[in-house]
Amino acid sequence: MLRSVRIRSLKDTSLRLGTPVFLVLMGLVVCLLWGVWENRKLADKYIADTAKLYVDQINRDMSQINSELIYLLDSDSNIKEIPDQITSTDAQYYEMEQTLRERNRVLKIRYHEVQTFFVYGQKANVLITDSGTMFTESKGMTTLNQMLMSYLQIMTSKDSISTQWTVITFGDDDYIVGWYAKNKKVIGCVINLNLIFRTIRAKTEEYDVIPFMVDARGRVMTQADTSEKYKNEIIDFSKAGEKKEKNATVYSYQLGTVGKINLMVLPGGGILENVLIMQIAFVVLIAVLLLVCALEITAYYHRILEPLEKFGQKLEELEKEQTEEQAEQPGEQEEQSEEQSEEQSEEQTEEQTEQPKTNAGTPVQKEPEQQEEQKQEDGPSYRVVNIMEEILTPELILDALKSNDTCTCSRCQADVKALMLTRLPPKYIVADNTTVPMLLTFYRNKFRVAVLSQSMRACMEVKEHPRHIL
Repeated sequence: MLRSVRIRSLKDTSLRLGTPVFLVLMGLVVCLLWGVWENRKLADKYIADTAKLYVDQINRDMSQINSELIYLLDSDSNIKEIPDQITSTDAQYYEMEQTLRERNRVLKIRYHEVQTFFVYGQKANVLITDSGTMFTESKGMTTLNQMLMSYLQIMTSKDSISTQWTVITFGDDDYIVGWYAKNKKVIGCVINLNLIFRTIRAKTEEYDVIPFMVDARGRVMTQADTSEKYKNEIIDFSKAGEKKEKNATVYSYQLGTVGKINLMVLPGGGILENVLIMQIAFVVLIAVLLLVCALEITAYYHRILEPLEKFGQKLEELEKEQTEEQAEQPGEQEEQSEEQSEEQSEEQTEEQTEQPKTNAGTPVQKEPEQQEEQKQEDGPSYRVVNIMEEILTPELILDALKSNDTCTCSRCQADVKALMLTRLPPKYIVADNTTVPMLLTFYRNKFRVAVLSQSMRACMEVKEHPRHIL
């Protein structure tokens, strides 16, 4: 019973040691997953804050541009001096043209997102930009200036004095145009929307983002190099606010009166992908460690705990058998003592009947050898016997080796016997030759459990550390 308790305590100890290790590893997995989630939120916040700061800067620039355009339209004498009729051959207006072009170049340098500043004479149909002057009869000008002149001809024909910032599309590019008119003179600027998109992506180059815009009329405008690649991901984002679309986070920012700039953050893109891969690698590593620990615990159980548990059960069975035999043994001893007393009484009666016959005749002289034999017959000879050596017979040692799958050579047999005799308590008795077999049977049953336990232990040690020569 004590051994079984010890085995159960060993099993409980293993569980107590294995459970904290398992919990620690699971805690690491949870921490890593939480880290992935937190890194994702921090990355999204960084992207959102960076984009918001940039869009706010553009809004401030557009407000500043509005004020500057109105001021120049009212105060710049060169704009007022644009004649109603002018051609490319009118040299007298060359200085005025140069002054306006230089002023437009300075303004363009001040505002990075601006594609061009322009001054337009409605009556003369002349367009002065930072890159040159376009007349009605001009040829070979940039396509943007041609598009802008056509746009201004249409817009100024409505006698408008100003316009809100609007989006126009020309080719593969989208532009934001704002202008003011007074006395048939127009001043304004053009902002390249794709340049804004590229700047946003440059500021968030470590992440995978898709900027696009939804104007006041609900049209979706994208960057040229991403419209085809992500055409299935970009859908109608006319609704305001932050939201999720196809597992991607979308942030929306108001751009003046033009519309809303939206920023789609793809999951796991850019630097997030590297971080995610690293964290997944850690998770996989911990999962492997958990699997290894589980396998080691299983192997430990099958290799050590399970045999010990079976051994404990076997010891309990042997202890039960021993107690039953001890309970039956007093009755058997009484029967044996009664039989011995009956045999002694019969022998005494036989000796009494034979004694008168010998006394009646002449006395017989016995020889010395016969006298010694008679003494040996009359008194039994005693000797000192180590019960443990007598119990550990070669047959018992050989059976123990075979049952434990251990080598059965003579050296291994001797080693097992030596280990058992060392660990078993010695039991010396004084007995005659007639009583030794009976006493061996008694002590063999008495020390049965101890002999079995030490035989298994000795066989395991010899099996692990054999000293025989192969």
